[in-house]
Amino acid sequence: MKKWSTPKNGFSLIEIMIVMAIIIVLGTITSLNLFNERTRKELDVTEKSIVAVLREAQQKSITQEDESEWGVAFVDDTSDYYELTKDSTSYGKQNIIKSSLEFESVTDVSFAKITGEPSVNGDIVIIKISGTDCLLEAEKCKTITINSNGTITYD
Repeated sequence: MKKWSTPKNGFSLIEIMIVMAIIIVLGTITSLNLFNERTRKELDVTEKSIVAVLREAQQKSITQEDESEWGVAFVDDTSDYYELTKDSTSYGKQNIIKSSLEFESVTDVSFAKITGEPSVNGDIVIIKISGTDCLLEAEKCKTITINSNGTITYD
């Protein structure tokens, strides 16, 4: 006669550990992807904010607001920031960029009264995700360029 064994209810310790390992791996991958996506969004928002301040400075120079020459100063220091300037002096608040971002290279720019022509042209700001090599990971870097006519372009 055969003895019938009753089935055991529950999971073995090995099965539970395998499931936990899979959950941890999937959770880690998901959180890293979400962090990278958030940082890329911060990069896009910062780029557009800088362009808006540049255009504001250019417009103020064209309209000769306060009979002044307006521009934007970039500070590449322990806390990177940019600010609107009036006749080369600080005007308004400092726009501090997120700690996950940093300036790669920056050039202060001012705009001529009436014409709005920039004091410099070419690449004036390169911002990147901290620790990125822009030559190897161009998608993690943003460049803002001004041509000699004052047209502002960005990635």
